[in-house]
Order: sequence, then C-alpha cells, then structure tokens
Amino acid sequence: ELAMWHGQQLQRHLRRYILEGGFPRVWQQQDEYSKHRHLIEQHVQKVIREDLPQIAKVRKVRELESLYISLLDRVGEETVFNKLAQDINISPSILEKYTDYLQKTFLVFPVERTKTKNVLRQRRASRMKFYAMDAAVRVAVLKNRADVFENPTEMGIYAENLVASDLLRRLSGRVGSGIWYYRESNRYEVDFIVKEGDSLLPIEVKWRENIPAVSSLDRLCQKWDLSESILVTKDFDLTYQNGRLSIPLWFFLMAF
Repeated sequence: ELAMWHGQQLQRHLRRYILEGGFPRVWQQQDEYSKHRHLIEQHVQKVIREDLPQIAKVRKVRELESLYISLLDRVGEETVFNKLAQDINISPSILEKYTDYLQKTFLVFPVERTKTKNVLRQRRASRMKFYAMDAAVRVAVLKNRADVFENPTEMGIYAENLVASDLLRRLSGRVGSGIWYYRESNRYEVDFIVKEGDSLLPIEVKWRENIPAVSSLDRLCQKWDLSESILVTKDFDLTYQNGRLSIPLWFFLMAF
C-alpha cells in the first residue's frame, strides 16, 4: 500500500537525499551550485585543508586531498593498498595514515573483503572497498548533477554507497557485528556480508530496470548454507520468496 500510494513521492525524496544528503544547512540552499559549494567548503576545504593540517600536522595537503578524491571516484571498487599507493604516488605507510585520518573525520569508511565464513577470525584484509560517509559529498566533489539519475552505472554506485552507510550506522558500536564484502577468484562477488550476533546475512544491490540472475548471491547462500538473503532493487515490488527479501532501495533505507 505504501508503494502504491506514495512510491513516486518517496522516489523523489530518495533523489533529494542523494543530492543533498543528511546536512540540514544544505537543504536551506536555494540552488544546486550553492548546495555543492556548501558541501565542498565544509568537507574538502574545512576538514582537509584546515582541520587536519592543524590537528594532525599534515603538511602535504594536496596529497591528502588527491587521495580523498581518488577514493570517492573509486567508491564500490575493490582497492589494493599497494596499487593505490602507486597510482597516487605516495608510500603505503603514508597512505595508511591518510586513510585513517579520513575515517576518523567521517569522510570515508572501508569495507573489508572476506573469502571465509569466519569473518571475525581472518587477518586484516589487504583488499577493501571505500565508501563516502554521505553520498551527497561525492555528488558535490565529482560535480554530478540531477541528470545522474538517468545514468544506471552511476546510480548503481550511489545505491551501493547508501546501503553501505546505512548498514554502518545500524551496526555502529555493536560488539561482534560488522560488514564485509565477499569476493572469490575475481569471479564471484556479493556486495555485503552483514554479521549480527551469530547470523550472517548477504546483501546484493542491483539498480537496473531488469534484474539479472544473481548467481554469486545464489552460490554463496548454497556454499555457506545461508537460508536468508536480501536483494536491494531500484523500484521492484517488495517480495519474499525462498528466504530472499527483494526490497526497493527507498524502502530498505526506511526499514533498516
């Protein structure tokens, strides 16, 4: 009933949330340029160019800013630390220090890779994905406009980022809980593995008009003997079949 009577309105709210994020002062701005400027001033300029140089004694601010923009550009992509250090021409030790600063200032957060069901027992992963704490900051920094909604590839990135940040807030501070992504043999990948207590829940995000076969999700559920999973979609009807909940993104963000 909610989708039937309010689905289009909720989709409009979702679009506004992607463009403006969770910052009340941004909502007060009258046009797109002013919204982007406010986000960039408060994050890139204030945090990276002012706060971190003063507090953390960062001297090469341009390196830090370059790293931040690079991570935003790679949202949802598997990142190998040594390869990233080479790409932006800094040492791995400096890269680790800078990413730690970006995490502590709530600009980005990592999701580590797992290949095993015992996610809490594995060593620290050398491969991970990074996400923006608020997707609207990525919109502003990369100068995306409202027409981003007509780009299914970019919207797939934003949908995945929104799910990641939503799960992070949900699980924050819960002992024994966390988020990983699953990847095996560069062939099988599932966007998120959520651990709460003794349960593991795989989540796949698909922003497409027609949902393709989710073979990696099916394979993982069978391999790990998992009875339930979630498929987050663009606007498909809410369904629950054979242990799989298919749910539109706007509904997922409200429910979780």
